[in-house]
Amino acid sequence: MEKILIGVGCSHTQGCAVQLDAGTEFDECELATPELKKLYGKEKVSTEWITENFSWVGHLGKLLNVDKVYNFGVGGRGLEANIRMLRNYSFRVKDLSNHLIVLQIPSLWRIEVLKIDERYGAVIQMLGDLVSSHEGCSNYLKYYHDEDFHVYRLINELYFLQDYMEKLGAKFYCTDIFSPEPAHYPDKEEFNFYTEDKILNWSSEITKNIKGEELLKNINFIKLNFDGWRNNKDWDGKSSGFGSNKTHCLHSEGLLKDDMHLSELGNKKLAVGFYEALKDEKLFSS
Repeated sequence: MEKILIGVGCSHTQGCAVQLDAGTEFDECELATPELKKLYGKEKVSTEWITENFSWVGHLGKLLNVDKVYNFGVGGRGLEANIRMLRNYSFRVKDLSNHLIVLQIPSLWRIEVLKIDERYGAVIQMLGDLVSSHEGCSNYLKYYHDEDFHVYRLINELYFLQDYMEKLGAKFYCTDIFSPEPAHYPDKEEFNFYTEDKILNWSSEITKNIKGEELLKNINFIKLNFDGWRNNKDWDGKSSGFGSNKTHCLHSEGLLKDDMHLSELGNKKLAVGFYEALKDEKLFSS
């Protein structure tokens, strides 16, 4: 049975920061800057090339010697999109034995909302984009939005996604290195969001809401050393800003100004960190 690695997350997983414009998986993408074009000796690259040569997913796949790598990263989107992609995949592939899934958690403040567009109909849009472009959002934020509610809801969704993927045979791990919310989660299990559950439910004691802290303790987080993949050990100790090589990000390495996504070297080091954390686990049956 072939060994399959699926990397899931946002742009930190997809690697789309090096593209000039977003394209489909079938398009070749122009590299975003002259510096990137000079580094790689080409004007355009395929999405497959980005996965295999730039993203941490491709580098981890090589370290684990897997047969197939899938990049389910989606730039600019949140956990809801990640969950939807894995559910869609598992609808078509029922047996996830010999699948390793590593989910890089996007910011839990990235919330999807439904927007009714006069031209396109009902479309999903990120709340942050809608707020910046739509005058009528102030009432929505005032009366229908609470960040604590959505963070708790997404932590709940993440735990049960892990549970479902494991029941289908997959090995499932998460990393929150680009998402501060899980590590700083203030456990507010009650919130008073679900007050009606207690009133209307005749079995409220055995079906009461699970504490967010309890859910987080049961999610398979990968433990990483921050210095090992982000910071450049060869930094001169003085330089800063664009091209300083202080960290392994595109801005610091002088490849894409003001962009803090990891460079290829940073992604390689991150993949090594994942590999070191997971190499002693039984990830595949053969």
